[in-house]
Amino acid sequence: MTDTQWLRKIEALRPGDACEFHYPARAEWRRGTVRVNGLDGWWTIFDETEQKIVSGIDIENVRLPDQVEAWPR
Repeated sequence: MTDTQWLRKIEALRPGDACEFHYPARAEWRRGTVRVNGLDGWWTIFDETEQKIVSGIDIENVRLPDQVEAWPR
């Protein structure tokens, strides 16, 4: 069964919450921590892999950990 509330769950993420994200030019999802929830603007996320802060992420590039139904391709 697919979760039909996936977008609301992404929108509800707050600073300090775990998330996954990807850079627009990369396909793989990376683990991170929300720093700024930009909703319809830019998000800022701490990249757990590279141990750095990444800004300018669109909501279409953010999801909850293991949230496979988000942003179907």
